Amino acid sequence: TLPDRVADFKISLKPDNTFDLGNDPLVAQPQTTADIATPEHSDYFRPDGSRIRVETLRFAQDVKAYEVLSLFAARAKAQIAADYGTAGFQQGSEIYFFRGPRLIRLRSLKGEPATLPAFAQELSASLDKGEADTPPLIKHLPNPDEAQKSAVFLHSFAKLDKLGLQQGVFT
Repeated sequence: TLPDRVADFKISLKPDNTFDLGNDPLVAQPQTTADIATPEHSDYFRPDGSRIRVETLRFAQDVKAYEVLSLFAARAKAQIAADYGTAGFQQGSEIYFFRGPRLIRLRSLKGEPATLPAFAQELSASLDKGEADTPPLIKHLPNPDEAQKSAVFLHSFAKLDKLGLQQGVFT
């Protein structure tokens, strides 16, 4: 479960079992039981009116959370870094990161988006760290520190076309 307080934000909406992805093929059609995610979201506010939505997908395995993070990063053309959680990225007024078996998306609903990084770091520290590492396969890529920034990691798949990937596997 999510904490009642993060930094100077307090939870205002108790967890709801939704994660607004519509029919996103990244999570809508699970291939194995490890692909099935449990969604949850909560809103946090502080007295100045700032509001942050925390959406989580909890998977059976850490590697699946990392897989979906890497697919979202590729779609956003963003680079993954260790700035948030175990790994994540910021895109505008949203931060995506994974920590243990959870993929987390933070969205600034009201107030200054500049509060998101500190919020992400404190929230991450309160969550189960799981294996606390990226998948081992990523570390075996040539120049792994650079490769992790843009590598798409697939734990399992049936067809790549649903994922919107246009480049070859070894480009």
